[in-house]
Amino acid sequence: MTKKYQNNDNFTSATGENGSISARFDAICTRFFDGKVGEFARYCGIDSTNLSKIINGSMQPNIDTRRVLVKMPQISARWLMFGTGTMLEAGVNQQINGDVNAPAIAGNGNTSESLQSALDLLKTKDEQLNRLITVIERLTTERSAQ
Repeated sequence: MTKKYQNNDNFTSATGENGSISARFDAICTRFFDGKVGEFARYCGIDSTNLSKIINGSMQPNIDTRRVLVKMPQISARWLMFGTGTMLEAGVNQQINGDVNAPAIAGNGNTSESLQSALDLLKTKDEQLNRLITVIERLTTERSAQ
């Protein structure tokens, strides 16, 4: 897939949905890594072959989803997993200023406010990750029971 997701936080498919999870991984890759799967994989600690397979739809993501959410707190877990809402979390700067290593927290420059915002965001992400882990474990158990 190409640059059709560039600077489009409200990515939706032609059907009005947020596409498949493969398309959402591709949207992240395009938005933050200029479509370079290898860079995306390295940054998140994901095998680049597996990430390519996820993006082309021949493999479903597993723990790789959690790695993206941990490394990129600006990505909405609900959007990535279920396609609801927008790509970026509220309260996180929409632009990364060209550096995905620096997800700046929105605020008015007040350090204590910025730190509190960061802590609140981390708590929210932790809750989202715990729910995601529960879903993944349940799906894995159901799959192995079949």
